[in-house]
Amino acid sequence: MKTSPAAYPHGELLRVLGAGFGLAVVIGGTVGLGILRSPAVVADHAGSPSVTLMLWVLGGLYALLAASSYADLATSIARSGGVYVYARHAMGDRAGFLFGWADVFSTCSSSAFAALGFAEFAGLLWPTLQPWKTPLAVLAIAVFTAVQWRGVRLGSVVEQVGASVKALLFLGVIAGLLFLAPAAPPALTESRDMTLPGAVAVVLAMQLVLGAYDGWAGGIYFTGEDRDPARNPPRAILGGLLLVILIYLLMNLALLRVLPFEDLAASPLPVADAARRWLGEGGATLVTGIAALSLLPLLGGTLMVSSRIAHAMASDGLLPGRLADVNPRGTPTPALLCVAAAALALVFASGGVLNLMLGIGAFFAVFTYVGGFVSLLVLRRRHPELPRPFRAWWYPWSTWLVLLGGLALLAGVVIGAPRESLVAVAVLAIALPAHRLFSSRAQ
Repeated sequence: MKTSPAAYPHGELLRVLGAGFGLAVVIGGTVGLGILRSPAVVADHAGSPSVTLMLWVLGGLYALLAASSYADLATSIARSGGVYVYARHAMGDRAGFLFGWADVFSTCSSSAFAALGFAEFAGLLWPTLQPWKTPLAVLAIAVFTAVQWRGVRLGSVVEQVGASVKALLFLGVIAGLLFLAPAAPPALTESRDMTLPGAVAVVLAMQLVLGAYDGWAGGIYFTGEDRDPARNPPRAILGGLLLVILIYLLMNLALLRVLPFEDLAASPLPVADAARRWLGEGGATLVTGIAALSLLPLLGGTLMVSSRIAHAMASDGLLPGRLADVNPRGTPTPALLCVAAAALALVFASGGVLNLMLGIGAFFAVFTYVGGFVSLLVLRRRHPELPRPFRAWWYPWSTWLVLLGGLALLAGVVIGAPRESLVAVAVLAIALPAHRLFSSRAQ
């Protein structure tokens, strides 16, 4: 059914998106620096090629189970806004505000990280840009904000083109490493000494693997703008994740073929080292360029996601009502400007230090994921009447499993990044006073 543009302000989000956009958000938000950097540390902790591959397979299966729970939520409540929408429906305004608050900060942190990462890699490609990292990150955020301002259709096209180019570049590198690059000499032994005790090493490796798979949930945030919200979200989330798993497994196979296992486990950027053995220094430059480009779809997608969360919260009276306004082209413009400003503030506050963004963003992301699993369990019990065109696989055992895994991952984030987690907890502590403030003003 054709949707007419609504008048600005107080317009409606347009139902103009399809499965292709959802796939782009999943691939654009997932495939990136994780698969470029994590294989080395995972291999170092795993101690052998077979264990390394097994961890990437197990991580993919865990992500698929988690994605099936989220696909259940997305088709039950066809409204843009993501976990905030489900948590509020399941547990009320306060819980919804808490998870929405966390999710906005998570995605704004991801936007800042993507912009800073792009600037950092651009500086490696062109050393004259290195003193200009912060201005370049600011420019990247401004450009994608302008694209989103022009309307949801243009934003969708840009996201799909960016994700497609990213996937093709990664698949091209994988094909070159698998079929054209010289193979490493056979290893004398199947395993190497692990740097940490076995169980601890495997847990830390799995944490890195799951972190690399992070981003698959991006497709749930736009169900209120989907032309077929009963069918497209599961196709996008699960289909996109299956393609991500394929890319990750092929990339690890390619790295194991080209690099001796000892070199893989010790490399700071193994894909660049493997490409260097294939194409010389030009291969390393190619991978640096791919790393820079891979962050742009992430930046565009996270700006879209965070603006939808803020728009949904404002529509429910939990944030200032002006943030609920939508322009005639389907963009929640005031919400977009606010989240872009928050991302810019994080860029300046970080001082260009990517680790700070990673730590804060990781805490918020895992906390939000856990909220989604809890919301599904509560909604199934309290609201059995909701339509469920897609049902989570092997519910409730699968949802309980990914919930427990999410809690364990959250504990790992706190242990691994205590300073960043403390900052994140402080931001969460502001949520309840902020909820009371905004709610009282809305009445």
